[in-house]
Amino acid sequence: MALDGLQTAVGLTHCMAFLADHERQVLTAIASRGYDRQGAGAEVHFGEGVVGMAAAGLQALRFSCVVRHFLYMNGVKAADLFSPDPERRIPMPGLDAPQSLLAVPMIAGGELRGLIFAEDIERLAFSPDDTRAVELIAAQLGAIVALSYSGPEPEPNNGHTAHADRVAFVPQTPIRVEHYSYDDSVFINRDYVIKGVPGRLLWRMLSDNARDGRTEFTNREFRLDGSLKLPDYKDNLETRLLLLGRRLAENDWPVRIERIGRGRLGLIVRGTLVLTEHP
Repeated sequence: MALDGLQTAVGLTHCMAFLADHERQVLTAIASRGYDRQGAGAEVHFGEGVVGMAAAGLQALRFSCVVRHFLYMNGVKAADLFSPDPERRIPMPGLDAPQSLLAVPMIAGGELRGLIFAEDIERLAFSPDDTRAVELIAAQLGAIVALSYSGPEPEPNNGHTAHADRVAFVPQTPIRVEHYSYDDSVFINRDYVIKGVPGRLLWRMLSDNARDGRTEFTNREFRLDGSLKLPDYKDNLETRLLLLGRRLAENDWPVRIERIGRGRLGLIVRGTLVLTEHP
């Protein structure tokens, strides 16, 4: 991952990568390095704090001597303080008292694709050269994200394949999954996983698996499924699936998704699903 390169080449000790969701006007954390938790799925709204301001303005922001009261402009930890529904919130990683902040947008085709954020407990931690180096990496990542939205996708395959044969399946272990339709939040064994479009995608895959034993899905079929309520323009499906995969991978849940080809996903379920739907 490019964040490893940032730590090695640029010397960033604490950094995060966000992807942009223009429909909801939020940046969603997709990966982090240097923290005690990954935080995939945590969100910052456009214009909120240093992260959101850099995204809204499409320009890098660097602060080298952050005074204490300015921390509320950070938009990383502060975003968690005012969550209206803490039970359905993914905590954001972040230092308690950073002295240096750096936020660099990923831009491709003139459009915001995501953002790289770094912080440090030392003052004057980020130099202009560091900013330029991160801008180069951010431009490359932005181009990769843009390319991931293009290209043909395979036809749906509703059958069983060899992928299912190599899944470690333990039928006697129950996996209790709850879905709340009012915000499409999903809980696995009472732990909050995710909500919104990624929640609908996960619930759709788990429902198909419980009913028909399916383990393979395609982006194409998701886009053709009106019940998923994907936007007609720039649905960011790849981004949402990537986020969902990372969110599942960073926790000890017996459910995983993996990419098995262009536009194809494999579902791994280690147990027997027990699904419950709530209003």
